[in-house]
Amino acid sequence: MFKRGDIIIIIALIVCAALIYIAPTSGSGGDTLVITVDGKEYRRIDLSDKNYTETIEIDGKYKNIIEVKDGSASFVYADCPDGDCVKSGVLSPRHNFAACLPNRVSISVISDDHELDALAG
Repeated sequence: MFKRGDIIIIIALIVCAALIYIAPTSGSGGDTLVITVDGKEYRRIDLSDKNYTETIEIDGKYKNIIEVKDGSASFVYADCPDGDCVKSGVLSPRHNFAACLPNRVSISVISDDHELDALAG
């Protein structure tokens, strides 16, 4: 039925699959919020602590309030004419960028997790 070489290959594939499945990803496995004002980095906040809460006010031509809580971030207030940044919702690694263009403020979530898209041998 199976030859000795076939069994060795099957066992090797099972071991490789198990190692890939249980191997930790590189980095801390968390996310970082990056706030940029006027094209320059204003602040970085580690989002790995799900209990961390902070409200950040940024005054420029307009006023922005950014809320950091539960490991996520969002614009919660803007007095600019359109308010599109507030409508952008809560940021996550999949939805990771929002900006208040009139006030030149942006927030983005950078993920340290690296998902495996393909495996090449």
